[in-house]
Formats: sequence, structure tokens, C-alpha cells
Amino acid sequence: MTIKTFVLAATLVCGFVASAQSAPQIHGTLRAAYDWEPSEGMSRFQVRNARLSVEGSITDALSYKVQTDFCDQGKIKILDAQASYAFAGKFTLTMGQTLVPGLVEGARAPHLLWFSSRSLISKSCGPRRAVGAKLKYNFGPAYAEVGAFNAHPMADHNVWERQMLYAGKLGTRLGDFNLELGAESAYPDLVRITRLDAYVKWTSGRWRAEGEYMYSAYAHDAYKDSHAWFVSANYDLPLRLGNFSVLSFQGRYDGMTDASDGKANAAGLLKTTWERRNRLTLGSTISHIGPKGRCDFKINYEWMFYPWGYVAPAGDRSKLIAEICVRF
Repeated sequence: MTIKTFVLAATLVCGFVASAQSAPQIHGTLRAAYDWEPSEGMSRFQVRNARLSVEGSITDALSYKVQTDFCDQGKIKILDAQASYAFAGKFTLTMGQTLVPGLVEGARAPHLLWFSSRSLISKSCGPRRAVGAKLKYNFGPAYAEVGAFNAHPMADHNVWERQMLYAGKLGTRLGDFNLELGAESAYPDLVRITRLDAYVKWTSGRWRAEGEYMYSAYAHDAYKDSHAWFVSANYDLPLRLGNFSVLSFQGRYDGMTDASDGKANAAGLLKTTWERRNRLTLGSTISHIGPKGRCDFKINYEWMFYPWGYVAPAGDRSKLIAEICVRF
């Protein structure tokens, strides 16, 4: 992102804040981690996120959100630049650069993740943010959301489109369960990719468990159908240790089949972007939760399982991750 772009974004934020009838809410997320791959004796430090968001309401119906990640593994990215208008208290129209409805865990904010790494569904899905418009309707404990977006990456808003990205989601709560169904039709290059998603979460006392499954089909049999999934559980243990109040334990099993990002090679064919794999993750988190924010110290170990003979690149091997995540 250039200095000119950053100044323009800052000017937009200041304009929203100056015209707002209520004080804006400012939130931030900082995630720093240390990764170690014992098989190769390689390690690294990295800042995974340094997000800052400004959001609020100009009127009872009109709201806004601007969010930038100042260090997404060393890169600056404008994430959200959206305005929303609520009609009759049930319909909300959002336009701008915003989250694409469809998947659940892949679109979750970093400070809400149970593990240091997202599930493998995130590797084989489409963009989680795009430029476009979406409409959300709330009815009782349920909601429906649909949207249309530019098919090209959000870094370039000057591209004229012949094809769009379409997405939608249905969600509800039934007792201890949250259920969500999503669908997406993306056009990253020459063929459409249709993705169907199902998600369930169960909460009871100190226990939380969730699972998600995504199916991807490539138009004109351009590539074989692909699948991705995860199941995970979290147990919270109240704790009194200095400023720490919760000690939690997590476990996850996830996997994916061969998948393509939908971009054709020089011969006009889709290639395998991600080799099939399975992963087992065990972890623990100790948390300081206060009235103005929280801090989580996480430690995870990921065991990766690949087909025989496949040599995984650095970053995709079994590894230990130690992370600190601060949310304010």
C-alpha cells in the first residue's frame, strides 16, 4: 500500500468520525508468534496481525467501519471500508470492501480463533473479503445474507467485471447449537467454482465444540471436486493466577483433498495449488480478560500428514507455535 493510499484511508476515517453523532469505537488486535519446525531445525518470529479498526454510527440507521492491518506477516492491507444502512430494523445493506458471506471459520476475526493457525478450509476457499454489496435480513433467532462482489482481488478496484462473485449464508440458533449454511460462486479466472459450506457449533458449560465442511465443484470438469473439513473442541477452566482468569485446552483434526485456486496455467488448465493433507493440532491457552480487552498466550503443536513421497515446503510442516494475542 502506498503512502498516498494510506493518507486517503486516514482522511476517510477522519471524515466519518467528524460527522458521527456518537463517539467512534476504536479496536485493535496484535498477534505475534514464534514458529519452530523440528524436522528441519528451522524457526521464525513473525507479526501475524496488527489490526486497527474504527467503527460507529452516524445516525440510528447509518453505520461505518474502516479496518487496516498494518502488519499481516509484514504487509499492510486495508481490510474493511464499508458503510451500512438499516431498513426497518430487519434489513441491513452494506456496501464497500467487506467480508464475503459463506464460510464461517475462514472469516472469523483473529482474536476469536481458538488456534494459532486457521483450519485447512481457509487454504482452499476463495477470498474472505471483496468489494461489493450485501443485504442481511434478521428474523427472530435466524438471519439470511446475500451479496455480489468483484471477482478480482480487492487490491485493485479499477477492473471492469464480466463475471461477479456471488455468496450467501443462512444461520440460526437452536438451543445449545449454532447452525449455518453457506454457498459461494466465485470466478477467479476462466471457470466458476461453486462452494457449499455447512457449520455447527455446540456450547454447554465450559465446553465448546464446532465443525465445518466445505465442498468445491469446478465448472466444465476443469478440476476434480475437492473437500475440506475440521472438527475441534475447547474446554475452559477457571483460574486464579495473577492477572490470568482462564486456562483452556483445545484439540482439532482437519483435512483437505487436492484443491486448485482456480487460476489457469499457460496451457489454460487448472493445476493443483494445495496437496491433500490432514492435520492434528493440540494446544492450550492462558488468558487475561479485563474490562478493556484481553490477552491470550497460546501454545500449539501441529502434526501434518501428507501422501507418501510428498515433500512439504517450509511453513507447511509439523511445527510448534507460541503466540501472544492482544485485543483492545
